[in-house]
Amino acid sequence: MAGENLAKLDRALRLMNEILRQQIVVKVLRTAQQIARDKKIAEKIAAKNVAAEKTAKEKVKERAKEKVDLKDLDEKLDKILETDDLL
Repeated sequence: MAGENLAKLDRALRLMNEILRQQIVVKVLRTAQQIARDKKIAEKIAAKNVAAEKTAKEKVKERAKEKVDLKDLDEKLDKILETDDLL
């Protein structure tokens, strides 16, 4: 719609008692360059998310490797408790 027609329509809608609220939205048409740029940004974000997931999985694996058996812990605790020099 042209600017004048849009202004007339807006004014008419504001004056109608039946309409409590109204809003006219103008859709901006994007160019092919803008669409391509948005796709590149989305791909970069997806790549970062994938990398973050990989690092998170690696950290979980490292933590799993660091776990010690209960027997080993019991043996170490027994050695500590058997010594007379605790301090």
